[in-house]
Amino acid sequence: MKASIRNKDSTSWGVLMQWQDKDQHNHEWAMPLSLLQGDAREYRQILADLGLDIAPSRKARDLLTAYIQTYNSDRRALSVNKTGWHDDSYVLPHHIIGANPKEPIVLQTST
Repeated sequence: MKASIRNKDSTSWGVLMQWQDKDQHNHEWAMPLSLLQGDAREYRQILADLGLDIAPSRKARDLLTAYIQTYNSDRRALSVNKTGWHDDSYVLPHHIIGANPKEPIVLQTST
């Protein structure tokens, strides 16, 4: 986990996740915490599609969900849900132009 994220209204909370896949490629995803509700299958499918190995047992899946859901960090990032201008920064799908080092901006989508 890299940071806890939320929007300007302090809603739409999530976590900024970072990992390496089997080919040592870096991945980063701003995951909405709302995906952890219900059976949480959707977020695991997205993570698997992005190359994260998840143990197949139910206990392992439950532990992963609990870890993400209770993760807390002093590091915060501002989440936005669309590309374009956000204050003095321009948000692209994989790059932020004019990023603020004190409060990074991340694009948070459900996929």
